[in-house]
Formats: sequence, structure tokens, C-alpha cells
Amino acid sequence: MTEKELDALLERLGVKEPEKGAAKPKKAKEARARKEKENLAFSIAESNPTSKKSKNVNQSKQKQAKPNPTEKGEKAEKGGKPTKKAMGESASPKAVSGENKGAASVKAPAPTAPKAPTAPAKKTVPAPHKKGGKTAKLKKDKLRVVSLGGLEEVGKNITLLEYGNDIIVVDCGMGFPDEDMPGVDLVIPDFSYLEANRDRVRGVLLTHGHEDHIGGVPYLLKALSVPVYGTPLTLGILKRKLEEFRFEKAPKLRAVAAGDTVYLGDFAVEFIHVNHSIADSCALAIYTPVGTVVHSGDFKLDVSPIDGKMMDVTRLGQIGNDGVKLLLCESTNAERSGYTPSEKTVGSSLEHIFLTHKKKRLVIATFSSNVHRVQQIIDASARHGRRVAVLGRSMVNVIGAARELGYMDVPDGALIDVSEIKRFRPEEITLVTTGSQGEPMSALHRMAF
Repeated sequence: MTEKELDALLERLGVKEPEKGAAKPKKAKEARARKEKENLAFSIAESNPTSKKSKNVNQSKQKQAKPNPTEKGEKAEKGGKPTKKAMGESASPKAVSGENKGAASVKAPAPTAPKAPTAPAKKTVPAPHKKGGKTAKLKKDKLRVVSLGGLEEVGKNITLLEYGNDIIVVDCGMGFPDEDMPGVDLVIPDFSYLEANRDRVRGVLLTHGHEDHIGGVPYLLKALSVPVYGTPLTLGILKRKLEEFRFEKAPKLRAVAAGDTVYLGDFAVEFIHVNHSIADSCALAIYTPVGTVVHSGDFKLDVSPIDGKMMDVTRLGQIGNDGVKLLLCESTNAERSGYTPSEKTVGSSLEHIFLTHKKKRLVIATFSSNVHRVQQIIDASARHGRRVAVLGRSMVNVIGAARELGYMDVPDGALIDVSEIKRFRPEEITLVTTGSQGEPMSALHRMAF
């Protein structure tokens, strides 16, 4: 607004300017009058909506003072129109005049930027094994290892492992009677604890097929119906023994191979190949919630086994590096120094015996389950023109199972029945019998007495 327009406006409103030549008011009065003119000019412009200049003023005010609905106490009216408080009406308006721009402008307070919503703090939930943010030990059951036989005695080997609600049984052998057991044919372990906890027994695991490790299984299966795990030859020998018994339920035999793992409740059991006087022998790595238990079974370190399969020392080393909590190890002859010769050395001894006693009948006693040794005896007999007769029920069963499963290779006509011995001269016969440990009920013992 120009000065002439302002004077005309004041004249219409009855406001008179001091005449020329009149005494000038003091500076304070002039300033106050100037202020009143500015305020009056602003209010007139605002009250005249048809005025082009007042429209510019309103648009400027609206542009500069946008409502901020996020600020406290500021609300938007219906239709999106801001309230007076939101427009900053309480701020002091300031008219600005210029030669090119005659419209007044108002400096409104700068709008406050809306605050970004604050993300809620993450709730830290302690892990199940933590208590109060600190690591706490999980409450675990104890692992119980109980021997029901085989310690400080020969034979009757049986060990059970118990954790929580699960029990597994390792081996179940029989023993032979001592001199102070007249009328006793064999000795088996006491199964009363297993019978009292029959619902918790998950299975029986067999390390190999010797009588002192599997001889008691038929008697256990008459009391408990549980699965039995073992290698093919071990179960083949056991199957022939089970045929002599009657069961309410058919025995559950589960064949496994070295390297396989069986899962029984909280236990995982890995079968590991070892060398022994019987084929298909295994050690057991038993993985439990509290650590690894290694059960060696019966073994020997043979660097030149008959079947060419060396003990899996590499796998045992890997398990040892991972950490073993308990080792249950064979200790037979552990107090003797030296080492056990390879099974192949027996071959040269047999050859010497056959050459030395060419004109005599030979009677050789050995473990019934020592398949590799029996194989060497049969091979030596065939080379020297002899027939082989087998004595002892367990010997007959083992050889029969080994032949069926391919663990023995017997030349045609090499084996004869005992009833056919009289058909041949003494130097044409080799008798293979049980009783190498002087068992009172063995075939060798009965021949001698």
C-alpha cells in the first residue's frame, strides 16, 4: 500500500494527519502513531477478502503457518481448516511495504517438525538355560553304569546303562560252573533288576558272538521282549541258539553293520569295527546327554588280520578327540607285557603240527566262535589230504552260520559227520572240538573222561 492510499484510508476513517508546519511530536509519539497505522492497515486488508492485496496476505499466512496436528493442543477443524491457535494468530503481525510489492506479509512461527515415533524397546527374553540373564546349568539326570556280571570273573558279561527313563543292555553272556558247583550246567546273570524295569529297557546290543557275551540272551528274552542288535554273524550264531528255546513272542533281531548308529531313547549307539578271535566284532560308542561312553568289547590290535579288515583305529581316534567321558575296556591279560601276535601266525604253527604228525589223528581244540582259526584248520587239513569232523554243539552251530553268511569258505567234501570217522584211517582225520579252556561240559572234556 502506497502512502497516498494510506492517507485516503485514514481520511475516510476520520483520522487526521497533523498539518504541515505544525510542531512535530516527539519521537516516541511518532513511533506509536506509525505503529497504529501499520496495525490499522493490516486489519483493514484482512477484513476485505475481495481485495487482491489482502488475498495475497491470507495466502502468505496460510502457506507459512500450516497446522501441525502432532503438536500438543493443536487440532484440525473439519474440512482440514486449521484453528486460530494453529495459525499463530497470537503472533505479532508485521507489515512490510515495498515499491514493487505492496502487499503486507506476516512472519508466522516456523512449524514444528513432527517427532518420529519411537520404536518400542525390545523385550529380552532369557533362553531356557539362562536365569536372570546369567547362564544357569540345565538340570540333568545322572548316567548310571551297572555291571550285572563279567567283572572279576571269566564269562557272564553284561553291562547296563541307565539314563532317565531309558535302559540299554550291552552283551548278555553265560559263564561255566566252577568245581564247587556240582550239578550246574551253566551260569547266567541275575536279571531281576531288568525284569522289575522291563518297560524302560530299550534294547540289547551285542559286541560279538562269543558264548560269554551272547550265551545268556535266550534266557533274558524269555523274561523280556526287547529288540536285539548285532552284526550278521553275531545274530546268525544267536539265531541257532534261539531255535532250542520256545518264546511267547518271536525274538526281534536287528542286524547292523560296523559304522551304523542305533537310536534307543536318550542313547545313540555307534558300532565300530574291531579285530578279535571271531569275525564281525565291534566296539560301541554310546552317546548320552552327559557325554560319550566307549565300550571296547573284546579286541586285539591285529595289523594283518585273516580277512584283511583292520580295527577302525581312525574312528576311535576321532571319537577320542571329540571327548570321551568314560571308557569301559577289556582287560584280559592287561597285566602281561608285550602284545598279542597276529592270527596269521597261527597258520605257521598249524603247518608245523601237520608236518610233524603225519601218521596220527589230530584233535585240535579252539573257541567254537573263532571262525578265522577254524578256517585255517580246514585249509591246512585240505592241503594234507585230511577230512575234518566237528565236535561240540556250539562248534557245529557257528560253522553252519558262518558258511551260510559267507564268512567261511569250505572246500567240497572237506567236512564229514562224526559218524563217518570210522570210514577213514587216523592220519586222514582232523577233529576240531570245543573245550580249549577246560570247560567241564565241553566235547574235549567228555572225550578225556
